[in-house]
Amino acid sequence: MKERSQLFVHKLICDICRKYEKQSVRLDTLLRSKISGNASHLHLNVINKSAVDKLKLSILNKLNNFKK
Repeated sequence: MKERSQLFVHKLICDICRKYEKQSVRLDTLLRSKISGNASHLHLNVINKSAVDKLKLSILNKLNNFKK
């Protein structure tokens, strides 16, 4: 409980940690939606290299836009 309280207070004053947390949540949401969207189109749980590369670019673009 003490550590949670300390983290909460820290995030109130630390802009970098708040941004990191928002990026992490956004990244998690994007990955979950991509995985669930791709899984319905595949018979196997395998994503080809071009799909992985497209996903990487999409994530990097969204993170770069988020920073601005």
